[in-house]
Amino acid sequence: MVLIVAMVMYGPVSEGIGQGFGNLWDLWGQFFGDGNGASAQTVGVGVKLYYADGTIEEFEPKDAYALMPLQVVLGEKEVDAIEFFASCKIVYTGELTNVAITGTMNTHLHPSEVSIRSQPISKTITNPSASGTWFGFADMKVFASEIEDAVPHFGMTSVMAEIEITELKVTLASGETKTFTGNAESGVTVWVLTGTVESVSLQIDSTILFGS
Repeated sequence: MVLIVAMVMYGPVSEGIGQGFGNLWDLWGQFFGDGNGASAQTVGVGVKLYYADGTIEEFEPKDAYALMPLQVVLGEKEVDAIEFFASCKIVYTGELTNVAITGTMNTHLHPSEVSIRSQPISKTITNPSASGTWFGFADMKVFASEIEDAVPHFGMTSVMAEIEITELKVTLASGETKTFTGNAESGVTVWVLTGTVESVSLQIDSTILFGS
């Protein structure tokens, strides 16, 4: 059994602040890009909560910024699973042919660093959406029973999901290619008691990938 406890900063003020950081984030990527083809890209790990009552709540990395991570506190509610999903925003000029991503995605507990699961990432996206659009390329679902089985002792722990991008290769119709590397992670902090997992908070970060 998983209970979600904890506060999300939403509303006009937070949305305005978030949009301001988002614009700054995009300008930062464009500044460090080469001005042609594909500039710096953004990657993040979102969280989807599957509740026992059949409802689903989703938090996307596009709502998180490097200087302002998305931090969430939710009301008490039993959940069956936590799904982490990796997404990327590609910014480019010209015509984009495809995006190829390789790397790994893993879930583990922190601070014990007990591994829950790991899987390779190998995804090619042809005819991607318009520049600046977010798209998903990997996901992993962790069930409440897996969290209980993985904890070395009862108490507070964080369920972390991390992606390591070995290569994100952008190919333009002009034949130009550019590669990016980097990593990103998100996590849900929980209390683990006998037969119960109660969440305390959730944080989603997004990261700029720099190319070569």
